[in-house]
Amino acid sequence: MKDQVLLAAVASSWGVEKPFRTHTNELAKQYFSQKTVDLLLGTTTGYSVGRIFARFDMAPMPQRQYDEVLFWVLDPAEFLRAALRKGHAHPSLAEAGALVAAPALAAAIRLQRRHVSRRVAGLDPELISLDAIDDEFDDLWRRKASEGRLYAYREAADLRWHFARHAGAGTLTVLRCRRAGLLDGYLVMVREKVGTVGLNRAKIIDLFVAADDPTVIDALLSAAANVAREQNCHVLEAVGFPESIRAQLKNYRPFTRRFANFPVHFKAQSSALHAALQSEQAWYPTLYDGDSSLY
Repeated sequence: MKDQVLLAAVASSWGVEKPFRTHTNELAKQYFSQKTVDLLLGTTTGYSVGRIFARFDMAPMPQRQYDEVLFWVLDPAEFLRAALRKGHAHPSLAEAGALVAAPALAAAIRLQRRHVSRRVAGLDPELISLDAIDDEFDDLWRRKASEGRLYAYREAADLRWHFARHAGAGTLTVLRCRRAGLLDGYLVMVREKVGTVGLNRAKIIDLFVAADDPTVIDALLSAAANVAREQNCHVLEAVGFPESIRAQLKNYRPFTRRFANFPVHFKAQSSALHAALQSEQAWYPTLYDGDSSLY
């Protein structure tokens, strides 16, 4: 954050067996009493844990739109099948309903321009492997880190470590966008199958662009949608990002849904840092942060 390097502790997994739940606060106290970290984070906080965090003055991140998921439907029929299955429709009814309603949804998407298809002249993002993340990503990180926001580290080694599991599972997509030979931005996407309803979704985990250039954002988003379609994904989703980037994404008129609970909470160990982080402009929240995309 600016010229500061901060150490954060992320509450990732928390389980207490039922006979011992009267001691839950003691476990929480150990987490909140850490003296060797600057910042405490919860990035996948559920309702019950959120209530416990509140007792220890952990605050919701001030980017209040973080719980609003932006998504674009790439395959109307499969999307509707999954939605009907989620609503506990009988399999035969889900199949028939999807076949009947899919043309209407596809027409609505076209008429309302709820799709990502715009190409940007002079910009042609390329698909790369995780191993191809190299020194040019370090250079982009140095340019972005000076902006003053709170960023999780994004040097090449950090990115390769963070996404290694997804690369090993064959679910990772990395798109690189260069201009005049210089890396101007990248997008990382992970495929995920919601097995209970048969939905294949592509989730934008990170979108990191020099000066938040809208033309580069457009080019990367368009390329991500094309790749997701080729990978037989039914929806493309985006979570988080500063309001300026969300506004750019909303130019493509996504559908929206809400998380059941607001997932990101924080507590800085110094009052000055905690006050600075009360500003929405201090954050660059994405699914890259904390444990949101590690597992």
